[in-house]
Parts: sequence; C-alpha cells; structure tokens
Amino acid sequence: MNIAILNFEEPWLVLASTSLIRGFLRKFPDSSIYFFVSHESLPVVQYNSKIQIISGYTCNKSLSYDIAVNLTPTVAASNFMAELNAKIKLGFVENNGVVSSLNKDAEDYYSIMYNGNYTEKNIFQVLYKVSGLVWKGEGYDLSYYPRNKTNKKKTGIAISHENLRFFVK
Repeated sequence: MNIAILNFEEPWLVLASTSLIRGFLRKFPDSSIYFFVSHESLPVVQYNSKIQIISGYTCNKSLSYDIAVNLTPTVAASNFMAELNAKIKLGFVENNGVVSSLNKDAEDYYSIMYNGNYTEKNIFQVLYKVSGLVWKGEGYDLSYYPRNKTNKKKTGIAISHENLRFFVK
C-alpha cells in the first residue's frame, strides 16, 4: 500500500505531521509512505528511514497511491494533489482556481488553523481527523543524525576562576 502525505507548510507543522507516520504504520503495517515537503522543511524529515521524502512538487506519474492526504490549502499544493494518481484523496484540492475541501474534517482543519476557530482538540487530533485516522496518543516521529553514544562514567566540571581550574587539573 502506498500513502502520500503532502505538507508544504512551515517546519513546525511538518514536525507535528510526522505523527501521521506512526498512525498510518499502525493501521497499515506494510505500507510505503511518501512525504512531500517544501525545501525549507526538508531537515525535519530528512533522516527518517520509515518514509520516502520528496522535496517540492515533483511526482512519479507511474506511481499510484492508495491514500493521498493534502495538508496544505494552497492552489499550488492543491493542483499537485489533483495530478496524483490516488484511490482515496483527503484534504484539499483545487476546483476552478479555488481551493476546496474534500471532506468535512478538512474544513474543520482549515477553520482551526487559518481562521482561528477554537477547539478542545490538540494538533495531533486535528491532523489525524483530516487523514481519516484516530489519534491514540502517538507523538512526533523525529529522526536525527548523528546519534552519538555518551559515556555516562565521565563527569565534567565548569570552573570560572582560572587559578582554581589550574589547581583542579
């Protein structure tokens, strides 16, 4: 199963949407997840080995997706969503030059994120609703490099007085 997540938003929202990786892998364990992000947000997902990252609006026309989720309500992202070959499309798509929601949850997402409507839900719950998932406490899926092992048997002391530091050495 191939899943496409389009998020060309700011890095903080891309970081929050990495939680969707855990949600989709919980529901579809043998799926391949393709994450479409802007160049600015690439460092947030760059080292995640669970996903395939595509920076910008480029897609493989021969690849089809079972689920595609567009989290960016812009005309460019919505046009790109329309180009994707997907069985189920969620989020936002462009119709006659206007961005429109594909489902009720996407309308709620837009009203909360861009119109400032109040909600009791946290950002993860809102993102999961748009994606057709149920949030079960999953957090960020952030990977980083390099991973260094620390030697826990060493202790460091910072001494500001120069003569005292020389005496301790």
